[in-house]
Amino acid sequence: GYYSQGVNEMQYTGFFPRDSMYFSWSWLFAGFPEEGKKVATYYEKTQHDDGRFFNDQENIGPYAILMWYYKTKDRDYLDRMWPRLVKNFNYVTNIIENDPLKLMPAMGPYDNEGITGHYTAHNFYNAKAFEMMASCAKELGQEEESKKYRAYADNFISNMMYHVNVAIATNGFIPPGIDTGKSGAHWGNMEASYPTFVMGSHDERVKKTIDYIREVDWSDEGLIMFNALGCNCLHHYNTMKASMADLYLGRDENVIKDLYGVLLHTSSTHAFFEFCLDPWSNRDFGGNFTPHGWGHVKYVSLIRNMLVREDEVSNLYLLSAVAPAWTLPGKEIVARRFNTQFGSVDLVAKGTPEGLKVDLKLDQEGGVWGKPRKVFIKVPYFALRASVSVDGKPAAIGPDNYVEIPLSAREVIMDFKRSPKPVETYNTTVKRFIKEYAKHFDSWRKENAFTPLWECFPEKSLQNFDERQIRDQ
Repeated sequence: GYYSQGVNEMQYTGFFPRDSMYFSWSWLFAGFPEEGKKVATYYEKTQHDDGRFFNDQENIGPYAILMWYYKTKDRDYLDRMWPRLVKNFNYVTNIIENDPLKLMPAMGPYDNEGITGHYTAHNFYNAKAFEMMASCAKELGQEEESKKYRAYADNFISNMMYHVNVAIATNGFIPPGIDTGKSGAHWGNMEASYPTFVMGSHDERVKKTIDYIREVDWSDEGLIMFNALGCNCLHHYNTMKASMADLYLGRDENVIKDLYGVLLHTSSTHAFFEFCLDPWSNRDFGGNFTPHGWGHVKYVSLIRNMLVREDEVSNLYLLSAVAPAWTLPGKEIVARRFNTQFGSVDLVAKGTPEGLKVDLKLDQEGGVWGKPRKVFIKVPYFALRASVSVDGKPAAIGPDNYVEIPLSAREVIMDFKRSPKPVETYNTTVKRFIKEYAKHFDSWRKENAFTPLWECFPEKSLQNFDERQIRDQ
């Protein structure tokens, strides 16, 4: 079966090919692959006769379909979707051929980046899809077709990277648009590594891009700014694109700061908003109602990858980012039956007075990708003078504080000194934010002549449940 995955039940009830892809992954990460498959199968209901997918300006549909197969190796699914992928390949290569730069065609400011030009991310998604078409054709026994797709992918990527590198040389970072200078909101340009991996996890171009964004387009509230479509406001879930890039760069301290910044801006029930909020202003996002489902599934993906993740060269990583508060003596981080492309992972990390004790049970048979090439576990950024042993034997701490361990490892002991600075927690983050917010909001209110709702309608505000019941009779 299948169903059309909406983002919420208010303004985003329709099917969004890009958002739905992340929903399908989160179902898989959470241990519900059949639910994820229902989302991934719906793409077949949205294809036009010419090969386009409905509401798919990025042409991300093929990438979403192929990524589902890539993550699950569900051959029945690939067989079912393959004719649609071939039809789309013929469509998209035709529109690329007619583009002056031989890229995904230029578009106007329809959403997201809000630019007029060649969207960087559109080219990233399709480049990866072309590569996966070649691999999948080979798995299907179509050797000649695989060679054709591979040749096309190589040529397209070579041309794309030429234009991207020119843009990087001009601007100093990967811009939202290949030919639009520094303009536009940072969006898909943060996805050069995860999830597309058109560039490697540690590519210096990715690092420079995230550093630039954090320096120039990051708010003091701990979220990324959205500077497009007439807005200059906070953006909630888009923050986690930078978080994920930093996670793969090995910069776990940035990830933890982002995590608290994101949680800080959820509702009392931890619902995500999207944008429309000025920094240090009121929290009125107008008609852009919460909850925003894409925010929630990106959060699921972030937490999952912080604890257990794969990289682009078939390595398995454990505990890539953990908060200091999670490792205090007596605290535990527990991951049971985590689904990975290398099989199941069981992990219990217990805080001790000396550091951290990690008990492991990794799938010895492997998963849909077989066994991992290597397995790494990370010593956290706040660990001082650390030493590590694996099953009783000393182990070396490598680049980015990662320690290579065997697949058979059962116990990892990390001895370290904790930083003497006060431990940052979600609660301390909230308390500090409230103090700062009170100072900034007073200034914002004076400048913007803002009248709070409760002053406009005192008879409808600040009433308890019984009072509202009487009022509404």
